[in-house]
Amino acid sequence: MRAYLPPCTEWTEVNINSKLVDIVARVSGRVFVGADLAQDPEYLEMGANYTVYLIEAVRAIKSIRPWLRPFLVPRLPEIKRLRDVEKRAAKHLEPIVRERMEAGKSDPNYQQPDDMVCTICSEAWDRLTGTRQMQWLLNRSEGHGIVGVEQLARQQLGLIFAAIHTTTMTTTNILYTLATTPEYVEPMREEIRTAMADNEGTINSRALGQMIKLDSFMKEVGRLFPPGLSK
Repeated sequence: MRAYLPPCTEWTEVNINSKLVDIVARVSGRVFVGADLAQDPEYLEMGANYTVYLIEAVRAIKSIRPWLRPFLVPRLPEIKRLRDVEKRAAKHLEPIVRERMEAGKSDPNYQQPDDMVCTICSEAWDRLTGTRQMQWLLNRSEGHGIVGVEQLARQQLGLIFAAIHTTTMTTTNILYTLATTPEYVEPMREEIRTAMADNEGTINSRALGQMIKLDSFMKEVGRLFPPGLSK
């Protein structure tokens, strides 16, 4: 948050959707592939843009007559760009995948990495999932016919497609709704301050559980103003 939305002393307009895409890409990268790769600018760029590239590729395919698609679709620039992202993702993931595969074979005491651990509530999250996202893909890949690094990369990109822009759209919708209902700002702000003060100034799982008004507001926005739907 400090990196993408730093403190400012004067009124400053920001494109909140663009900022949130970057923030969610970084946070989800921490959950999906670990802290090291989540800091990589190229990985973050792929994560933030993959969904956009995929949607543009779908639109380009739909513009071609069905009987011509087998011949023309592979030549589309949108498809080539999408395939390039998949190859670059495989290049980034390959060292991690190979290292874990080899470690698991050669070391009987090998401890699987905690990929799917929430930095806010790690113990509760780990108990909830009982698994790790990247390691889960590796553990189940052979049984489902996923044997290559590029195939694993596509699976990872599929998770990115499902996670980043949906989360960004939901959060953007909540913030825009909050901007039009300023009477809820101060009560929720006070609740957050109180919860943090009760938890040594941090936002952990216990603090989140105390933010009843914030939780209610987010749920009501989803109920009354669902993103992607219009009258």
